[in-house]
Amino acid sequence: MVDLLLSWVYSGKVAFPEDHNLCFEFLLLADEFFLEDLKRKCEEKMEFTISENSVTDLLILSYRFRKVISESFFEFCIQFFVDRFHK
Repeated sequence: MVDLLLSWVYSGKVAFPEDHNLCFEFLLLADEFFLEDLKRKCEEKMEFTISENSVTDLLILSYRFRKVISESFFEFCIQFFVDRFHK
C-alpha cells in the first residue's frame, strides 16, 4: 500500500486496488497522511465498483470508520442497499 501512496504523492496518479477491502484500507492510509483528495478518489472508486456482494461490507466499514468516511459515501452505500434489496 505504501508504494501506491507514494505513487499518488509524487505523480497524482495511482492504480487503485480492485478489491473493495483493499481500497478501503488505502483510504484509511490516505487519512493517516491527511490526503483528502486521495480519500475522495478512493470513495469514488468504491462507488463506481460497488456491487450487491460488496455493499454490506462497505456499509459495515463505513459505519465503523464513520469519522473517516464522508457522509455522502455512507449515504450512497445505504441508498445502493435499499435500491437493490428493498422488496
